[in-house]
Amino acid sequence: MKDGQLIPLHDRFDRWLTGTIRRFDEDIRDPEVELVARREVDPDGGWLLLHEGEALLAKGDPVEAGKRYSAATAADPSIILAWQRGGELALAEGDRERARFNLLRALRASRLPLPWPGPG
Repeated sequence: MKDGQLIPLHDRFDRWLTGTIRRFDEDIRDPEVELVARREVDPDGGWLLLHEGEALLAKGDPVEAGKRYSAATAADPSIILAWQRGGELALAEGDRERARFNLLRALRASRLPLPWPGPG
């Protein structure tokens, strides 16, 4: 939970359950320690890679954050926020081609409603 909102951590129930049991067994309360523990349970989890990238970006390490975002999109191409963050970092670096690619992938992965075609 972050700022009172639930955030996804795993894409499979068994990995979430194993990580949660470990959290309770070891009485893990620090979010950074929890992230490390959950990554040990689910090393290729796209959501965990995304959250690790967010933490690295908050600490001021955009290069490592970008690597985590790329790994997150490789693990699960449906994670829109990872594509978006990768595009934003590419824009900040001045890499317009990579930014365009990532931001278009984010847009295409989003499930926007189709425009109403009108009656009949």
